[in-house]
Parts: sequence; structure tokens; C-alpha cells
Amino acid sequence: MAVTYPQLDETIRAILQDAVRREGSIAAVARRLNYTRSAVSQALSGRYPADAGKLGRLIFETFAGVVVCPHLAREIEADDCRWWRTRPVPTSRASDARHWVACKTCPFNPDRNPDRKEPTP
Repeated sequence: MAVTYPQLDETIRAILQDAVRREGSIAAVARRLNYTRSAVSQALSGRYPADAGKLGRLIFETFAGVVVCPHLAREIEADDCRWWRTRPVPTSRASDARHWVACKTCPFNPDRNPDRKEPTP
């Protein structure tokens, strides 16, 4: 029986597809990510032969320059999004704590994967 691994979620795959359109080829995107063309192609088709979490985070951080923050209901820079989702739990302001909690379930959070399963032999 084949081993299956978690693949890119729909949001990250859409960012990757858009990057391929903008860059002009899968090979160009692969060079920017420092991955092979075949690995990027496999990720696009949902057949990446390993856990795609690291690749998904790199895709998000490289190509999602601006995202619409569902919590703030406005566009923010990807760097700001990364800061909010990776910061320690805020304890001084309730509004910061609510934002931090919202980041944990945000569809743009590449660390979030509610359907994540361990590889099955």
C-alpha cells in the first residue's frame, strides 16, 4: 500500500498557481523557492511525495505579498501576517489576544491544517 502525505491546502495551491501565471513557468517558481521543477509540479497536482507543510509555508512567505486578513477585514502585508501568527500568546491586550486566536484558524495560516494526518504505511 502506498504512503500518503498531507498536501498543499486549497489556499496555498491557489497562491502557487497564481505565482506560476505571474512568473511564466513552473521552473521559474521553482528557482525562486529553491526547489526542483518536478517538486513544484507534483505539489501543484497534489502528488508531492512528502509532507508539503514546509513547502507550503515557503510558498506563502515568498508569493503572498499581501493577504486579506479575515480578522481585521482589510489587506495586510504577508510579513505582518507572519508576525501575528508566529508571535507568542499576547497577554496585555484582549484585542491582541483575539487577533492571535483568529490567526490559529485563519485559512491563510500555512501552519494550520485541521485535516492533517500522519503518513499511513
